Amino acid sequence: MKKRVRINFNVDDFANPRDLDEIVQLYPAGVRYGQFSWGTEAENPILNQILEKLHAKCFVPWVNVQRNRLRNEYSIDYQVTFESSDLKSERYLFIDPSHSLDDACAQFQDGEIHLQTERLEEVDRPTRDRLLAGALPLAIAGPGLVVSNAFRKAIEDAHLVGIKFVDKFWVTGPDASRIPEGFWIMESDLIAPPPSKHVKKVDAEGNSIEADDLTNCRRAPGEMYKYDESALAARGDFDCAVMWELREKDLKFYVVSQRFYRLCRRRR
Repeated sequence: MKKRVRINFNVDDFANPRDLDEIVQLYPAGVRYGQFSWGTEAENPILNQILEKLHAKCFVPWVNVQRNRLRNEYSIDYQVTFESSDLKSERYLFIDPSHSLDDACAQFQDGEIHLQTERLEEVDRPTRDRLLAGALPLAIAGPGLVVSNAFRKAIEDAHLVGIKFVDKFWVTGPDASRIPEGFWIMESDLIAPPPSKHVKKVDAEGNSIEADDLTNCRRAPGEMYKYDESALAARGDFDCAVMWELREKDLKFYVVSQRFYRLCRRRR
C-alpha cells in the first residue's frame, strides 16, 4: 500500500512574506500562480515540518469542504494506492466500482431507477461498450449499486450473506432493446459494525468528535477504515453490509467480504 499526501494553500494568506519563505525553503518548487502545492509520500519527514510551520502561523486544516476555503486554511488530500497483496490480506473491503451508469440514470421517489438510453452518450466509453456488449456485471447507479442478471445468479449460487436484490431498475428510451441484459438494484439489510474508536472521526461539518461518539460520524480525511475484532465477531460473518459512516442523503456505501471480492475478480 502506498499513501501520498498533497498540501495546498494560498500564499497571499501570509501577512508576513518571511513566514512564507520559511516554508518555501523546504520545497522551493511548490509555489505557482499564488498557490503552494506539494505532493509527497506520507512518510516524508518534510511533510511534518511544513505542517508544523503552518500551525505555528495559525493555519488550520480545511475540513468543511461544503464551503469555500477560508483565509489561513490549507487543504490536505490523501491518495491511497492498494496493491493486490493488500486487498487479499484484508478480511473486509470497501466496494468502489470502476464503472458508473449514474450520468444516464434518473431516480424517482418510489425508489425506481431508470437507465435512459437517450443519455447513454453521457456515460464514459469503456462502461458504455461493456453495457452494450452484455459484459457489465456491476456498476454505480443512483444511490447505490446495480448488478446484471448473470452476476446476480453468480451471487446467489455462491450463497453470499447479506445481499438482496430489488426489481426497480428499468432500461427506458428508444434504444432500450440495445441493452442485452437486465439489471437489479443490489442492497443489504445488514449494518456493518461501527468503526474502531482508534479511527479519527469528524461530523458533517468536519469538526472532530469524541472517539466514543458514533452518531453522524465520518472518517477524518486520510483515515483508514478499521474495525475491532470484537465488533466483527459480534456482527457475525457477512458478505455485504451498509457502512456505518455518515454520507450524503440517500447514498449507501458497502463493506464486502473476500468472497464477494473474489467473485468480482472472476467477472472482470
